[in-house]
Amino acid sequence: MCRLMDSGYTSAGGTYGGGVLYRLNENLPPFVALVPFQAEVGKPVEILGQGFTASTTVSFNGTTATTVKVSDGRRLVANVPRGATSGYVTVKTSSGTLTSNQPFIVARLACH
Repeated sequence: MCRLMDSGYTSAGGTYGGGVLYRLNENLPPFVALVPFQAEVGKPVEILGQGFTASTTVSFNGTTATTVKVSDGRRLVANVPRGATSGYVTVKTSSGTLTSNQPFIVARLACH
């Protein structure tokens, strides 16, 4: 039987076809990854990180998103708010503020 161990390895190594579970805790700071890292105002952006709850807030370079939907503790979707400018995305959770690992680009429509 495979069971999760705090030390990052499994006892007995799992069984054939049953897979092996690992947990690695390096005490690294949480971060936020954006999918995509560029979008127009009003479009949804998936944010990956940790510690997300219903009270989590998202800001695009200082402009707070009004539409935020938390899927689970590691994934949420926020719409790019009106007035947002290109820069880092911050996510405020009960345990602190997470900052995107790259700047977000607010795409502008080119109308001719």
